Amino acid sequence: MSDQDKLNEMKEAAKRGAMQAAEAAFESGYNSGFFNGYQVGETVGYVRGIDSLKAAVSDGLRHGSPECAKAMQSLKSLGLADDE
Repeated sequence: MSDQDKLNEMKEAAKRGAMQAAEAAFESGYNSGFFNGYQVGETVGYVRGIDSLKAAVSDGLRHGSPECAKAMQSLKSLGLADDE
């Protein structure tokens, strides 16, 4: 094997190593970004769900629903009810 062939082989090995490292870094970054995005989306959905629930519970309270009273008390104990 000539010196040029050895040099080319070393270059190819270095390229493969660099590509493997880049793929591992990409996968790690992708997974981290996906997880962070999932958490943010889950939190936003939870907040929107609670906000829409408050209106329904409030309406039920105006109509004398004991279940809505329990739900409102739960929201208050969790610190999620609006203090009016």
